[in-house]
Amino acid sequence: AKKRGMYIVMDLVVNHCSDKHEWFRKALADPDGEYADYFYFVKGKNGKAPSNYRSYFGGSTWEPVPGTDKYYLHMFAKEQPDLNWENPGLRQEIYKMINWWLDKGLAGFRIDAIINIKKDLKFPSFEPDGPDGLVSCVKMVEEVQGVGAYLEDMKHNTFEKYDAFTVAEVFNMKDDELAEFIGDDGHFSTMFDFAETVYGKSQKGWYDSSAFLTPEEYKSCIFAAQEKIGDVGMISNIIENHDEPRGVSYYIPEGEVCDASKKLLAAMYFLMRGLPFIYQGQEIGMENLGIVPIDKVDDISALDQYQVSLDAGLTPEEALKVISIYS
Repeated sequence: AKKRGMYIVMDLVVNHCSDKHEWFRKALADPDGEYADYFYFVKGKNGKAPSNYRSYFGGSTWEPVPGTDKYYLHMFAKEQPDLNWENPGLRQEIYKMINWWLDKGLAGFRIDAIINIKKDLKFPSFEPDGPDGLVSCVKMVEEVQGVGAYLEDMKHNTFEKYDAFTVAEVFNMKDDELAEFIGDDGHFSTMFDFAETVYGKSQKGWYDSSAFLTPEEYKSCIFAAQEKIGDVGMISNIIENHDEPRGVSYYIPEGEVCDASKKLLAAMYFLMRGLPFIYQGQEIGMENLGIVPIDKVDDISALDQYQVSLDAGLTPEEALKVISIYS
């Protein structure tokens, strides 16, 4: 890559690991031991989970630790236990891993779900926001303070030493934190703008969201995001990614998807200020699959939202249409 003047950036996931990871296996083998403190092993309350958080993929964020009265926290899938950033030993292990890659000549990282690394260790419950009696775990993320200290510690121990490029996936950042994240001496080189992707989304679920942005809404999202960044730092723009539907199917009105409209969307995108990211297949204008049978769907979010749609009273056909738009 370097011979060709190219650079390689890799996904970096440090909010959680796999439940197959040796750290987690050792934690399960000794729930009171050293490795249990690499995770959030928390005693239940009155025989129930420690709090009423709903994970990003639906269902409780808490999974029982077998043979104990404890639960482990997973903001995402139950196979993805969250790592305990309060543990300085764990942080050093993460930094060692990051530097191992940078020593190989990696140019930098796309940093996954990084705002989630700071938890409120009291794990307070909140007023439910859905009929399942749970509340989105986003509520805890928005309420807790102090993630910046961890981000700075990580930067000083890793990226800064190598002049590495970093682009962060950041949701739920507080309005006054922009300069801290991507200013001249920010935590990261840049961060993604999700203004268009989150517009019209409903906390109730995909079924309750506005299916398509009008051209005026799309324009207002772009203008607001670009004005918010101003001269603070560099933003990274996306039309689609691994978490989003194909942009040409989502942003171009139904019945108007053609080569000309696809090229128009691309031209608008490349003329925006910021760093453009292209997701595989976007460069040839790939479209969504449309409606496929539910037994062919292998996406944790889509399967969850299909069930949420059914629970909300939609027919199976209507629920399939919903996930065909957003998955």
